[in-house]
Formats: sequence, C-alpha cells, structure tokens
Amino acid sequence: MLIDLQQPLRNIYGEPELCEDQLTPVTLAALCLSMLLAPDPAASTDAALTGPQKLARMLLAQRIAEAPPGGLDLKLDDLHLLKDLVSLHPYPLVVGRLLAVLEV
Repeated sequence: MLIDLQQPLRNIYGEPELCEDQLTPVTLAALCLSMLLAPDPAASTDAALTGPQKLARMLLAQRIAEAPPGGLDLKLDDLHLLKDLVSLHPYPLVVGRLLAVLEV
C-alpha cells in the first residue's frame, strides 16, 4: 500500500505542527521513525524485543527514512507493526492522525 509519510502532522485546527525550531514541520515519517527506533514501551525487561524484532524495526525505519517523495509502498506486516506502535503513543492527536493515514 502506497502511503505518504512525508506529510506534516496537523494540529487540531489543521495547521502543521512545527519542530522546536518553529520552522520545520513535524512529519508523519519522523513520528514513525521515533516510534520504531525507541525501546519498546510495552515490554518489561522479561519481555524485551528479540534481535530479529529489533532488526525488522530498524530496516523498516531505514525504508521510511529513505522513501522517495510521493509515498512508500508498505507491506501489510509493516502497517500492522506501525499501527501497534502508534497506538502506544501518549498523545491522542498523534495517534488519530497517524492511524487515519495508515488505515487507507
């Protein structure tokens, strides 16, 4: 499925959210990368991610980071992983905006 993650995260008013520099918009890709490359917030030390799981996340993050303009063709497994990780994010706006794009 072709998904454009380079689009900006939009606030509740539909305006692009900006990074701390107040110049650069936060992209959906940047949010996905941060979730893929962060330690698993749902895992305890007993249920840590395995090496192959970490590698799969890193490879997906690399594909997102290197995606050409216009979108990235994501496999069903990639979409499920992103949806699961997005659902763990603490901010409802981020969850809602990302899930809307990933549900296409």
